[in-house]
Amino acid sequence: MTNDIELDLSNEEARDVNAGTVNMLRSGARGIHAQGVTLNQSACQAVEADTVNINYGGTGIIRSKNVQIEKGGAGIINAGNVTISEGGAGVIRAAKIEADRVSSVFLMADEVRGDVKTVFDRKSTIILGSILGGAFVLLGVLKHLVFRNNNKEA
Repeated sequence: MTNDIELDLSNEEARDVNAGTVNMLRSGARGIHAQGVTLNQSACQAVEADTVNINYGGTGIIRSKNVQIEKGGAGIINAGNVTISEGGAGVIRAAKIEADRVSSVFLMADEVRGDVKTVFDRKSTIILGSILGGAFVLLGVLKHLVFRNNNKEA
């Protein structure tokens, strides 16, 4: 069952929004669950929608099939297709990314087209994860050995 409610917010603050379509202008929300979301000069902590469009705004977390950002950003993007123009994200996970002057910290995508500057791409993210995982295992073994020897002395 689809939600047919269309919600237009202008200069408003909202907590949790659940609607078919959400259009925000200079507004903020804690969470949005909808089929389509458009944020114009707006911000949201978390968005889950089939389609998300952000213009001069941002969000903490996006989970969507299609994301389009123009001069905005997000903390974490988990999507099928992402198009970003002059924006950025901390973490981008997508099947396909089209980018124009984009910055990210972690980027994991099957296909990337355009200009993306990232600190960790797919390969370096896997390497970093393996190194950190190995370090945690080593620390766990050392902790076990040190505390085992301390218990024997007591």
